[in-house]
Amino acid sequence: MTEAAPGPGIARFGVFEFDPDTGELRKQGSKVRLQEQPSRILEILLRNSGRVVTRDELRESLWPADTFVDFDHSLNTAIRKLRTALDDSADTPRYVETLAKRGYRFVVPVEWIAPDGAAALAVGSAPASDRAPAATPGMSVRMRWLRIALIAAAGVAVAGIVGSKVLKPSPAATMHRAIAVLPIEDPDQATAYVSEGIAEAIIDGLSASPSIRVTARTSSFRYGKAPLDLRVAGRELGVTAVVTGRLEHRGDEYRLRLELVDTNDGAQLWAKEYRQQASDLDTLRARAVRDLAFRLGVTNADRPRAVKNAEAYDLYLRGRYHWNLRAREDLLRAVEYFQRAVELDPEFASGWAGLANAYGTLVGNSMVPGREEETQLKSIDAAKRAIELDANNAEAYASLAASKLSYYRDYRGAENDFKRAIALNPSISTAHLWYAHLLQKTGRADEALRESDAGWQLDPYSLPANTGRCTGRLMARRYDDALELAQEAQARDPAMKLTYCSAWANILKGDVAAAAAAASERYPEKATAFESAAAPGSVNGVLRVYLENVPESAEYERAAVHAMLGERDLAFAQLERSFAMHRAYAGFLWVDPRFDSLHDDPQFLDIALRLGLPQAKAAADGGKRVVSPSPARGGRSGD
Repeated sequence: MTEAAPGPGIARFGVFEFDPDTGELRKQGSKVRLQEQPSRILEILLRNSGRVVTRDELRESLWPADTFVDFDHSLNTAIRKLRTALDDSADTPRYVETLAKRGYRFVVPVEWIAPDGAAALAVGSAPASDRAPAATPGMSVRMRWLRIALIAAAGVAVAGIVGSKVLKPSPAATMHRAIAVLPIEDPDQATAYVSEGIAEAIIDGLSASPSIRVTARTSSFRYGKAPLDLRVAGRELGVTAVVTGRLEHRGDEYRLRLELVDTNDGAQLWAKEYRQQASDLDTLRARAVRDLAFRLGVTNADRPRAVKNAEAYDLYLRGRYHWNLRAREDLLRAVEYFQRAVELDPEFASGWAGLANAYGTLVGNSMVPGREEETQLKSIDAAKRAIELDANNAEAYASLAASKLSYYRDYRGAENDFKRAIALNPSISTAHLWYAHLLQKTGRADEALRESDAGWQLDPYSLPANTGRCTGRLMARRYDDALELAQEAQARDPAMKLTYCSAWANILKGDVAAAAAAASERYPEKATAFESAAAPGSVNGVLRVYLENVPESAEYERAAVHAMLGERDLAFAQLERSFAMHRAYAGFLWVDPRFDSLHDDPQFLDIALRLGLPQAKAAADGGKRVVSPSPARGGRSGD
């Protein structure tokens, strides 16, 4: 029988506190009404957090054999009242999970606070080997809690944790729902790939939970490893807590110290030190993710499969390090590292996902001229392999979705995979940004803007995120909004100059002088030419100078300029090349305002149909052209 055994004080979970002695439930200090039976059920679930408590166990504990009640009805009613008190839902449980025909499980970490205010024991939804044992018949209360304490102590010893310090009670930590993981300080440049890899792994692991927003690497790593005012960083990133750390390498051992700091007052919320052999870095990563998830009250944190080969994991970390640098030579080196990693461990899903990302980035940035199709197919194969090995790999789904969108032009399949990636990892910025591209291409402008804004919020100092947000307004013909976003981005970061978006917003508005100024900032060596071209007051002169700077490989961009100049034949010739090369931008054809002048040409509909655009199919089925809306120049949202 599962008993609600006496324990060390008050239980804390999420924003709630529960006192088993009085049956009193409080939410952020305010008392919540809870009747006796729901209160007793809550106590039992809290005592057994992470373990399934069967319906039979609850019957034995709450309704003795000589008590005559409609058990099913009484239990269902009590559970429903408990969920109401916790603002919980059976369909999307945050606290109490129902296991059909079996019982119930409390799914968030629980901390028991002793009367003196110290954290006496933490029980959470950890792996089965780490969970407190269920009560067994005949075991005394004292022996039962002694057994739990011994197991908890043994777990600490096995884990190799050498220091742990909590300077604030855990409820403060659990209230942080937006955090950033800053670069881990590493005095040895030779192991920089390890420190960066661990920080990125923590970001990825915590991001898997829908209950917390984690700033993407691009934005959080901009602060480098120098001392900084964490309160300023919190304001700039829009987070209430940050994770900082220091990694030291001594012989064959790594020592990692992590801290969780409140950005409102600079107070330390939590700190822990780890020691791990170099041959088992994956365990270090897993322990750090799990401990931080517990302290933050995060459920569903990512627990990827353990890496079987230590050398493969080391190669993977090196690959991620070079992939993040984004230069062509670094991407090619990343491919080499990822390839070697999966050769050593063919079942290493993250290695295959990294390989898919590296290949996809090479294609997306036009870094493999003449080998685009070959590289794209390699990216697709690697992503599929990653998903076969790990159906919960969000990065692999996002990479595969991007390939389906640009290469196969499979809009439905791509959308399903984007949604899957976002469901698995709501904080993966690139998935939101790429999904916004799909929504833009298929004419769902409002949805597209929401997704691009979501991606930007996760990575506010990323150039792609800011550019995508700005150009999304261009596609929606909200030129003033685009210019405003460009100005805001540069105000936040002076190096963030969205000159491409600004130049086109002004061209489409018809503001020749402003267009020339933005184009001059983009191509400073052509500043005099742009100034001279703008003098007569015609935008065509600015466009011709701009065209001189567009590379031959950017067929879609050249097509847009020719279309704006009224050179239809040249525009269609470039569009055909863009289509043949599977260029990702070709799919924007229908909604891109620069091509509005071509909408009445049968060639335009033909290309759009071959691109598989739903708007083109609707137009063809209706036997008429559907021209994109063109609000007044300089349109702003709400105008």
